[in-house]
Amino acid sequence: PYNNFYEVLERNAKEYGKKVAYFIDKDKITWRDVKRKVDTFARSLELLGVKKYDKVPIYVGNSLEYVIAFLGIQKIGAVPVPINTFLKEDEIAFILNDVEAEIMVASSKFACNIKNIREKTSIKKIIWEGEPEKIDEDNISFKEILANIEPHEVIEPPSLEDLAVIIYTSGTTGKPKGAMLTYKNIFADI
Repeated sequence: PYNNFYEVLERNAKEYGKKVAYFIDKDKITWRDVKRKVDTFARSLELLGVKKYDKVPIYVGNSLEYVIAFLGIQKIGAVPVPINTFLKEDEIAFILNDVEAEIMVASSKFACNIKNIREKTSIKKIIWEGEPEKIDEDNISFKEILANIEPHEVIEPPSLEDLAVIIYTSGTTGKPKGAMLTYKNIFADI
């Protein structure tokens, strides 16, 4: 009954808006709050120039910010590329170059693993989750995005046949390969 994950979030926000979606420490985040954050993040990506089919790597640990980034990227029809947080800079650079990414979402706690990433890749902007060392036009605060950008609802949603995610394998020989999964692939496994 769904064409993409955003439709699932939208339905949950409509039907269970005041119910808790996530418990984070002592905080309770409702489905409505999650949707608003995802809508806000999606709008920020648009303002940064991200378009449908663009690949946006996510180098963030298990967190609400990861979920918001993942769904926000998908909402505008772009493609999230999760990056294993155990990878080192050269391995990360390979993936970023392979998907030709210009913007990424990264955790400040892993900043030491990507300190030279701009010299090795085409990354121009990083949206930092956590407490980044520097904020400027190329180093953007995830927290400030959620606090300062207005969400909006007008989006051409992805279809079942659209690319939902690229997950890099860790083969035993050679460089990792990007496994491209459509929404239809993923929903067929559920």
